[in-house]
Amino acid sequence: MKLRHLKIPFFLAVVVSLCCWVALVYTFTSSSPTEDGGGGASSLNYLSGVFKQATVPHDGGLTPTMRQPNNQFTPVILPSWRQNITKNDFECLGWRQTGDCDPDGPREPDQDKGCNEVITAGNSGYCEARHKVTGQTVRSFVSACIGMKGGSSFACNQTGDFFVYADLPTRYQVKQVSPPISPEQKAADLSRGVIMAVYPKVMKGVYAAVKRLRDTGCRLPIELWYRKDEMALTHPIIASLLTQPGIFAREIIQPDATHFYVKPYALYHSAFTQVLLLDCDNFVTVDPTYLFGLPEFTQVGAMFWPDFWRMKKTIFNIHNQSVLWDLLGVPFVDMMEQESGQVLVDKSKAHDALRILMFYSFHHPRLIETLDMAWGDKDLFRFAWMKSNTPFHMIQKPPGSAGVKHITYNLFCGHTMVQHDPQGQIVFFHRNTYKLTGKADAPKIWDHVQQFKQAAVTDEYDVRGANGGEVFPDFKRCFGRDTAYEELFFLTPLKEFPFGNMEESILRYAHEAWLLEPETETPEPKKRKKTEICSVVTWHVDDNSERSVRRRQVLGMGARHVGYDGKNGSRSGGCKLSRFRGTKVLDEAAVDVYGNVAQVGLYAHFRWADGD
Repeated sequence: MKLRHLKIPFFLAVVVSLCCWVALVYTFTSSSPTEDGGGGASSLNYLSGVFKQATVPHDGGLTPTMRQPNNQFTPVILPSWRQNITKNDFECLGWRQTGDCDPDGPREPDQDKGCNEVITAGNSGYCEARHKVTGQTVRSFVSACIGMKGGSSFACNQTGDFFVYADLPTRYQVKQVSPPISPEQKAADLSRGVIMAVYPKVMKGVYAAVKRLRDTGCRLPIELWYRKDEMALTHPIIASLLTQPGIFAREIIQPDATHFYVKPYALYHSAFTQVLLLDCDNFVTVDPTYLFGLPEFTQVGAMFWPDFWRMKKTIFNIHNQSVLWDLLGVPFVDMMEQESGQVLVDKSKAHDALRILMFYSFHHPRLIETLDMAWGDKDLFRFAWMKSNTPFHMIQKPPGSAGVKHITYNLFCGHTMVQHDPQGQIVFFHRNTYKLTGKADAPKIWDHVQQFKQAAVTDEYDVRGANGGEVFPDFKRCFGRDTAYEELFFLTPLKEFPFGNMEESILRYAHEAWLLEPETETPEPKKRKKTEICSVVTWHVDDNSERSVRRRQVLGMGARHVGYDGKNGSRSGGCKLSRFRGTKVLDEAAVDVYGNVAQVGLYAHFRWADGD
């Protein structure tokens, strides 16, 4: 009986629905697309864009930024008082400590410090300063408890340098002191080339890497960048390489272009327009020349490769609460960290980015280094591209590992980073843990390759860095998924790849280099007796600080690897304590930004006490 009363509303609903449907059809069909792209096509594109933005992909938690390889970001607009400034425009007022591990938390004035006092990582708060021009009070080093990497420190008298670091890069002028180019190289094709930074200790790897490049059919010219105060061109290995066609020596003439900063220097000053920058321990599986022609590179002019680490699993403290982003004046981006063992750049499309890269490398003080914001040159390239809002393509396939599988147990120890092209094919073996010695009895250390099964990073991508221990006694460090990897990772014998015999030729070439410069055997120093010394690690995780690790204390001088997954604990190395040698507070550990103590690694060098 009541259904009779629903007929009229139901009829009206049907009529309204039909009218809406007719209106939509009219919107997209009444005006055909015109040559200038207007009319119905415009409306259709708009609606398609709305639907696309509303789609939630089922990809294991991958963020939109991490799905987008051609990363171009909206730059941070600095406030007016932070533009066109000098470090002397600020008067330091001191450190203001806060509670709850939150810079906006309750004030703790009894913990405030003066401008020259050292502030250690693990505290929340900010430095206050007065901007002399406007008179306003401003803040620097605004930090949660996990804002700075464990073990790092700063003082509020660095406020001027801090603020300048985000403003000066856009005005920075590179010193135009270009290294000389030989007449032979000037006569060569300078459109594309490979560059390497070389020094005496790595020359056996350089020799093998160059030979491997040529074995794949690569005929790109190669620049070898060296410092005259480290190595002369009469060095037997580099002299041998320079006799080969298409290989040129370039001298580094800037005094502070050393260590991590040689690669940015070489990239900026290279004679090539398009550059493949390779570490000297990086070995190609195929001729990499094709990378220059891929649309992922030609469309944006830069191709970068990911590291193992990201926000949820970082050993370098690069995450959304890092002070790093305010220092640089760039937005936080949830993406993989960069691994700079290989970098592909079209310099003609990256003038601003390269200039800022030189700022990060050669402006003093080098705050990224002195404040321990990132490791070496590893992320400097993407930081420079982000700061200049220059697009780049970040390879989406996460790195794999090459290493050894245990002959008895289903365990894997990776020690060479494996990098891919945009289609997921292996291109680079970066042997960045165990260097080539060139000795005739050098062992093979690649028998399997571990690769993530997905084409891009998901939350399940998780690699570990651990000691080889008793299972792999020949390896101090293993990277990759050591156990229980079958569901998420492929583990493929090296011999099943087309480049399966690559290691044999690399070892042979390294030995050729050794014969050019044989090392003189030096007797091993007499080993001292080891006193059995314990290590004790204590820690506490504060729920109010996003589970950040608050305290780790090591007792004794012979610290062993200790691991624990929990909130509070204390664990001993299991030995009898004898000859206690003092206390050292360590904050560095392989702990993610949320405080999950998956592996408390004691990254410090301890001396064994003399025994009887």
